Amino acid sequence: MKLLKILLLLIFIIIIKYFYSSYAIKYNIDNFSIIEKYEGKVYYFEITYKDITYNFKIYHKRKIRKKLIDNIDYIENGDYQCIYPKSKIKKTYPLCYQNEEGFLSYNLINDEKLSSYFDSLKIRYFNENYEKNSEFKFMDNLNENEYVAVWKYNGYYLLNKDGINSIDLFSKDRYSNDLAFQLDNKIIMPNYDEELIFSNFIILDIRNGKHEKFESKYEISYDSYVAGSFKNNIYLFDNKNEKLYKINLRKRIVELIGEENKGFIKIVDGKLVKSSLKEYKNKITFYDLEKEDLFVNKNYKYYKENKKIKVKFLNEEEVNIVKINKDNIYYIKDDNFYIFNSITADKLILHYFELNFNDKNRLFIYIEN
Repeated sequence: MKLLKILLLLIFIIIIKYFYSSYAIKYNIDNFSIIEKYEGKVYYFEITYKDITYNFKIYHKRKIRKKLIDNIDYIENGDYQCIYPKSKIKKTYPLCYQNEEGFLSYNLINDEKLSSYFDSLKIRYFNENYEKNSEFKFMDNLNENEYVAVWKYNGYYLLNKDGINSIDLFSKDRYSNDLAFQLDNKIIMPNYDEELIFSNFIILDIRNGKHEKFESKYEISYDSYVAGSFKNNIYLFDNKNEKLYKINLRKRIVELIGEENKGFIKIVDGKLVKSSLKEYKNKITFYDLEKEDLFVNKNYKYYKENKKIKVKFLNEEEVNIVKINKDNIYYIKDDNFYIFNSITADKLILHYFELNFNDKNRLFIYIEN
């Protein structure tokens, strides 16, 4: 029995060491110097060549093997230099450097020699033949774990790998959807069939279109805004009546928690603290947002490991970033909705002419883990 316990303990230690534990190593391939790190289901590579350090990030469960890079292609033309690390374990991607621009995604290269090389790497998600003047065109490029809800004035189009489902929630069209708010796979919004004030809410499941209504004992003005969220609660401020409500999504309960006589509260670093009416009148926000490793500033992206190294991934500076998840950037440009990641570059998901006119709470995304 004692020997068995020792054996099980050794097996446990080996599993942790070779399948879960973090590590950092250095090695060389030809004249390329590589730092390889693993932590929390993410591989991070710093590859230095000719005094330029290229940063790569690959999401993958840990393997027993270390030194994942098998070989590296180097492509150079004019003032462009690109490296393309190859691995037998996980699909990788090229990264380029241009003397004036700095680092940029390979899909932005407008050079005949380099473009002809990278064209063989690109996955053709963009359907060139879609009708650009059509009102609504879904390109069917979502992954199995991606769900999208698009506001259509009386409900939503729900998009997923299986296609489109149109959900009608209201008897009348409503242009504004600014009071809708997403928590995980649920969208909560007022019952927009109530015109001047509302006392009912509707919850919609983005994945399957199931929806339900629940009633509040309070009458709330449409002159309101979602001030914040924390755990399973949404905080809604009625600006006209100067009242703060907490909506408990799990219990389907609306509580009045702030007004002139009671005072006001907000969430700071996960704790309730005192606030003021003035702060709410100036539009306070304290969203309990997901913590991502990838950051976007205009048309550049960078990772928390090295915020100084930015990679240009779009030519346009003014796009609406809807969501960031791992290496995926979900964004709206003009009347199109795209997903960008380092491997596939841009994927056109949806063409909808309304996105160009009103993208405020027009589109919601849920990624199932």
